[in-house]
Amino acid sequence: VSLFGFISNGLSLHITITNSHFRNAYGTLCTAVLLCNIQTISVILIWGAVVLLTHSRELSSPTYSIALIPGCLANVSLYGAVMVNLLITMNRYCALAYPLKYHNFWSIPKARRAGIIAYFLGFLPCLPNILGILWAYCHRSKIVYRLIKEIH
Repeated sequence: VSLFGFISNGLSLHITITNSHFRNAYGTLCTAVLLCNIQTISVILIWGAVVLLTHSRELSSPTYSIALIPGCLANVSLYGAVMVNLLITMNRYCALAYPLKYHNFWSIPKARRAGIIAYFLGFLPCLPNILGILWAYCHRSKIVYRLIKEIH
């Protein structure tokens, strides 16, 4: 199923990039969504292959810190795709409601900036997991440091 999604998103990306009808802000936002989808599918496909090839239960455990990295990467691009879809909705609304002012609202550089910002805003829901791991690691390091200090 993931290979079908990967191929269909790749073909859609090819059409979006090569077709002259998509050389505008809408096409830029569509390209951003497709790139986010391809990243999500790639991360899940690669990590699934790693877990299946190694036969390791730890790699699929949500408590294993290394297993959280691909999960966060997949979620970041998924949240980014959702936010860029909201931007596409706003873009289409502006195109229909304000056809004469549309080019003042949306241009290719503005759409590119908005897509990049939306992608990086996808990190916000994942930050508690990432920072929780770092905090737990730092907290354990402090405990180990105190134990070593007390021994000496």
